[in-house]
Amino acid sequence: MMKFLRDKREELRHLIIRSTWMASREYNPPYLWSKGISQYCDFRGHESSWREETESCQPESFFRQHYADAKGLVWVRLSTQSRDGRPCDLDNFVRGALPTIRKPFVLITTDGDVSVPSEIAPATVSDLLDCPWLVSWHTQNYDGYKHPKLAPLPIGIDLHAPRFCNSQQHLITLLNSISSRRLPLNQLPLRVFCDLGVSFASEERRRVVADLSNRETILKRLDPNNLINAIGGTLIKF
Repeated sequence: MMKFLRDKREELRHLIIRSTWMASREYNPPYLWSKGISQYCDFRGHESSWREETESCQPESFFRQHYADAKGLVWVRLSTQSRDGRPCDLDNFVRGALPTIRKPFVLITTDGDVSVPSEIAPATVSDLLDCPWLVSWHTQNYDGYKHPKLAPLPIGIDLHAPRFCNSQQHLITLLNSISSRRLPLNQLPLRVFCDLGVSFASEERRRVVADLSNRETILKRLDPNNLINAIGGTLIKF
């Protein structure tokens, strides 16, 4: 009986999410977020490319057609395909478009969960970093690999993960409200806010939790609204 009630509660929860959450591809406010940053790049595929699902993968012909002779800011989707050894957009960009590029460009990679460059095919990484026309590569999920062309890029606001009884518009309104009433930076308390899932699912997380337990820290679970308010009153964030 309890399992039946839990299942029904979860079904109701998902129904409410579907009813209240607008698909990210239908909403693109002028803020830094995983998909939206593509709109500020010179090359990003056709006009609806950024709206595709995170796990989509375009063929080499797509990159030959839309990225040939690319220059300036060039956006390519990360996805998580390469983590499983499958071809991803970066692989096909390197094969289909990189040989045609003859002008300086900055590569921007977002919209995906893979660690960069460790979970990207080594041949793809080498071809990109060895390309004389690549000025720099700015990416989400940068894993710290030392190379003069590689740099981290903030993920920005999460406007793509559906939330219970919430919406992108509500999040933006909340952030603007926090910004308007926030104290000047020199009056904020000097503290570190580290947003992570406290669990024991991996050895890495177990080490982090054990280390935090031996320090002057406050571990608590916050709902999304309280989480954003907490971040708004913090000077240093991770």
